[in-house]
Parts: sequence; C-alpha cells; structure tokens
Amino acid sequence: MHQPPKNTRTRSHNIIRQLPGVKKNAQNAKTIEDAWTLFFPVNMLEQIVKYTNKRLDKFRSSYARERDVLPTNLIEIKSVIGLLYLAGVKKSAHINLDEFWHTDGTGIELFRLVMSLRRFRLLLRALRFDDSDTREDRKKLDKLAPIREVFDGFIDRSKNYYNLSSNVTIDEMLESFRGRCSFRQYMPNQGLEPL
Repeated sequence: MHQPPKNTRTRSHNIIRQLPGVKKNAQNAKTIEDAWTLFFPVNMLEQIVKYTNKRLDKFRSSYARERDVLPTNLIEIKSVIGLLYLAGVKKSAHINLDEFWHTDGTGIELFRLVMSLRRFRLLLRALRFDDSDTREDRKKLDKLAPIREVFDGFIDRSKNYYNLSSNVTIDEMLESFRGRCSFRQYMPNQGLEPL
C-alpha cells in the first residue's frame, strides 16, 4: 500500500471542518415525533392541509352528499402520512390497498382504526403540496414545481440539522411507474423507470 508523503500539505477540500453527525440545534429532539417534526414542521404540514382542502373543494360538486368530502385538518394529514409509513414498513409494494382494511383477520387493524378506506383514498387523490392555481406558470420553469417548496424545505432542514461525514454513499433506486411524468425514462435493461 502506497503511503502519501508526510511532508506535503493537506488539500483544503480534504480537511474536515465540522464533526459529522447531528448538529446542536437538532440535539434536543428526544422522541421520534420531535425528530420527524424537525424535517416536516407544522407550518409545512399546514400548507399541505390548505392546498389539499382547496382540492377537496373542487371534488365536492361531484359528490351527492357534502359530508362525503369534508375538509381535512392537520391531524388527519399526519394520519395519512403515518399510514403511508406503516404501509411501507409492511412492504406493501405488492399488496392491494384494500387488503390493509380487510376485516377477515388478514388486514391490519390499525388502518381501520385510523380512518376508513374510502376517506384514505379520497385524501390520497386530493393530497397537494402547492397552489394548483399558479402551478402551470411555475412548471414552465421548473419540472418539480408541484413539490418544489416541500422538497427544498426538506433539503434545507437536512443541512441545518445534520453534518455529513467524509464517507457518504448515495445509492439509486429504480421504481416501477406508470403515471405521467415529463422526465421519466424507460430503461429496457432494467424493465423499470427511475423516479
């Protein structure tokens, strides 16, 4: 193994100026919810509630009963996100959504206790992260316009709360996707399209 000469100066980009790990302003997070709230603060979730309710208002005219499309709130949006996390933990990529709500003993009781399948589906359809009225103008300049505010906020908070070490690996993951997306790419060797 070749050792670098000891009498040379270390290049500036190889000098670690901050210790890796959690920064001081994030060390007060003692619970899982505290840590989660650092990256998804209440004001961001309130924006999601606002834009989702705006979308629900547009759905309301196509429903016979107004009570079928009630506005959502912060607790309900957190519940939807929590159920999505739980579905991921249960490896739901190949499970039909209906199966989580089954009452024959094969479903997961927590899903039924949190909300009905009908409400969950409605909220997933209505879930919005930006103002749809101004989206088209923003999409001309930015293909990530529908999620830009949430995405940039998450990146900024990640930088504010954690210092990376010199040994960081970024891995890619291919996901099957059949929706509309202007920057997706078909990869015949993989059989999947990256997100």
